[in-house]
Amino acid sequence: MESAQLSEKLARAMPFPEAINIAIIVEYDGVDFHGWQRQDGYITVQEVIEEALAKVLKRKVTIYGASRTDSGVHARGQVANFWAEPQINPAKWSLILN
Repeated sequence: MESAQLSEKLARAMPFPEAINIAIIVEYDGVDFHGWQRQDGYITVQEVIEEALAKVLKRKVTIYGASRTDSGVHARGQVANFWAEPQINPAKWSLILN
């Protein structure tokens, strides 16, 4: 993909122009979850993290996982990202989400 195409695609993904892309590394015990990916009627890891972020950011947030897990599966080192307001220091996200 050419640089201009990548820049355009990235701009479309941003929820607002000043957004910064935050990457997180997630570890969880999957026993109480129906996998990573959001599913109607089930509690998933993605849903729980998105709800926590929405409380802090006061808006709907979509988190993108680099991989998925099945129901009941644990994870260590799973990478995900989301777009956030630049006013929050990126180093504080681990305190906010734990």
